[in-house]
Amino acid sequence: MPRQKPRIAFLAGALALAGSIAWGADPQPASPAVKVLTVGGASLSLSWDPKWIVSDSAPDADSAEFHTADPLQMSVQLSVGQIPSGAAPEAFRSYVMDKASKEFLEQSVEKSLDVKPIGSGELRGSKVCATDRAPKPKEYKYVCQGVLTGGDAAVIFTLLYNDSGKAAAAKAASALEALQFSKGA
Repeated sequence: MPRQKPRIAFLAGALALAGSIAWGADPQPASPAVKVLTVGGASLSLSWDPKWIVSDSAPDADSAEFHTADPLQMSVQLSVGQIPSGAAPEAFRSYVMDKASKEFLEQSVEKSLDVKPIGSGELRGSKVCATDRAPKPKEYKYVCQGVLTGGDAAVIFTLLYNDSGKAAAAKAASALEALQFSKGA
């Protein structure tokens, strides 16, 4: 019996040590929060970083904006509307991307811009990104524009950021590419 006491004492000590290590360990990362933005009479659900700030806009506005504490690090503008009457969703997305690509090429570092597919669920879309060759003070070095369509509705976003906002922009891009959309919120 005397031999068991040291074993019990050792086990108790080992458990106490393991408990203190686990207690002091960093907690597991929480699953990302989801935020619902109402824009143009629609609800947009997206993964949300609690550091992002939504700019005030009129409740019935067809656009919204969110950004980091310093908007020059990262800023996103969203617009929601209807696909023009008679236009196929694919044709509308192509039109938006062609127009953005041509505008971006005028002052981008890149010689050509790749349009990449995005979207999830019933939303399908594409995005194009560019680097401004000579951003002025209080302007952005990087821009991405994307369009997602579902049914007869469209969401167009513009993601603007600088080097200091690359991590926030990567999170925002992932959230935008996977956003969920429901009409008539």
